[in-house]
Amino acid sequence: MEFEFAVCLAVPAMVAWAITQLRRPKWFRWGAGATGLAVAIAWLSGYWVLVSGQEWWPERTWHWLPYLSLLAGVMGAVSVGEKWSTTVRSVLATILALLFGYTMVPNWQDLWPSRGILIGSLIVYAVVSIGLLMRSANETANAVDNEVKAAKRRLLWMAAAFLALTVAGLAGYGITYAKLALIGGSAMCGVAFAMKPCGRSPAGLQAVVAWYVVVAGGIAFTAAIYPPRPRFELMLLPLTPLIATWLGALGRRLTGKSGPLLYEAIAAIVWIVAVLSIAILA
Repeated sequence: MEFEFAVCLAVPAMVAWAITQLRRPKWFRWGAGATGLAVAIAWLSGYWVLVSGQEWWPERTWHWLPYLSLLAGVMGAVSVGEKWSTTVRSVLATILALLFGYTMVPNWQDLWPSRGILIGSLIVYAVVSIGLLMRSANETANAVDNEVKAAKRRLLWMAAAFLALTVAGLAGYGITYAKLALIGGSAMCGVAFAMKPCGRSPAGLQAVVAWYVVVAGGIAFTAAIYPPRPRFELMLLPLTPLIATWLGALGRRLTGKSGPLLYEAIAAIVWIVAVLSIAILA
């Protein structure tokens, strides 16, 4: 058990860091292809170590996550290229959201709410989350400190959301989900520490958004749907980067002070503790 958690923590971070150091194709903005593919491949490296021996065809809903992870990583890397229009990016995000909703919802006869409602809700959740996180990524170009630091903070809040899902898994939602989330958090940290100055372009962060929503949202949903009664409050944890950014900015305005890291960290911690308290103790 300890060895598996060590692998989940170390391997994805090293793989993500290594990939982001590779030479980038010229038709990508800095880090766009590297970060999008890095988190996907890094998460897959930890996943296959964790579940070695699994059949290629998914038997449970969360078995679709590696395929969705790779697809989201490729889509994220390609969609932020200079030659792709906003329409193309929106279409790619919509396709990914449709696949996410359809594959993540189990086909149980006693499912509540109904499968159709859950699929529709997941599709909306993915589309809205990707849209809001993309907008948040765009705002890093005008950050109060600089674009790289702002991007790294958002990546770290994503890692914090994965860590919160790990805690939820260890608290009774499933050890497997805890490991899957830990792999995701490790991959995000690897990319965050590898990110270097790239002008005023948020493309490197944008390339990660779709992957984050699909993997973090997928882990949260499958952990929430499998207990005796659904605990959909877990779906709030992947929203941590948005809450940290919004409440952090509000805190700075109210106090008139700078220091976004402190305010965003406080907001992220309060949000995570509140959600986990409801999900675990209620």
